[in-house]
Formats: sequence, C-alpha cells, structure tokens
Amino acid sequence: MYIPLGGSRGGTRVLIVALMGTMLLGGLWHGASWNFVLWGAVHGLLLLIHRILTKSNIIKSGFERAPITMLISGWIITQYLIFMTWLIFRVEDTSMLIRSLKTFIGFDSHWDLREGYDALPEIKLLPISIVAIFILMHGVSGKIGGLKMWISKQNPLMWGVICGTLLSFTFLLRPAETVDFIYFRF
Repeated sequence: MYIPLGGSRGGTRVLIVALMGTMLLGGLWHGASWNFVLWGAVHGLLLLIHRILTKSNIIKSGFERAPITMLISGWIITQYLIFMTWLIFRVEDTSMLIRSLKTFIGFDSHWDLREGYDALPEIKLLPISIVAIFILMHGVSGKIGGLKMWISKQNPLMWGVICGTLLSFTFLLRPAETVDFIYFRF
C-alpha cells in the first residue's frame, strides 16, 4: 500500500499521506472497530515521529558519542511504545482504554515492585529468567553474526539437542488454557 500511495518519492506531504494511509488501512484490515483504526493511526504517527527524529542532529550526535547507550535506549523506547499500542489493539472498551493508557504512561497509577512480582505466575523466576536469557542471546547473536546461523553450523548432535530443548520448552511452557486466536473473530 505504501508504494502505490506514493511512498517517499513525492516529498513530505506525499510521504505523510502514504504512511498514514497505509497504517490506517492496516488498522482497518485488522478489524472494523475504532480501536483498530486508532491503533493504525498511532502507529502512523509514531513512524512519522521516528522519521523526523532519525534525521535530526540530536540522534546522530547521540550515536556518535554513545552508540551502546543510544541502542539500548532506542530498544527500550520502542518496546514501551509497542506495548502501549497493544493496549489500543486489544482493549475495546473506550473508557477502559483511556484508563489503561493513563496508567501506562504513569497517571493515576502506583508502582509497587512487590505487587508486580506477586502478579507473576507461581514459577516467578521462570519469566524473569526467560527475559534475561532472551536479552543475553540477542546480544550474543549480534556478536557471532546471527545465532540461528551459528546453531545451524554446529555438530548435528548439538543442533538436535538445541532444537529439541527449544521445542520441549515450547511444549512445557505453553499456557494452561487455550485462548481463541484473535483473527477468528473477523
């Protein structure tokens, strides 16, 4: 959709129309509900902000001075904004969505690490460990040129053990109850 609408080839106005049009249509494609249209609009706005910021000298000079800090900061900000848009995508009740978004950005909320820890499943260390392993493996993957490629080049027995372990974790860590796939509603 982006290229037929003009993409980035016709100046700033065409870029804005193409980007926002693509994201709004992407929201409608997910469902005929206002929260999906809002989800597309917010993604479009975030992409426009990203384009503006990546061209600014502040971001460029930040990467020149502290590339690792900028990478980690960018990753955290991206995750935060994506999680926020998931609220828009999943919460259909407008009053609950507004309340959820306010809480997500820090209004009318309280921060209690103990309460957050208690909200984790019974196996509390497992989710924390999985996140830590994911972050560690993501960093290792960049250093060795792609973890998937590295695993595929290993001894077939090691490759089988790694794949078998990952498949076993997938089976053992599945949710206890099934939830309908979101697109079955459409």
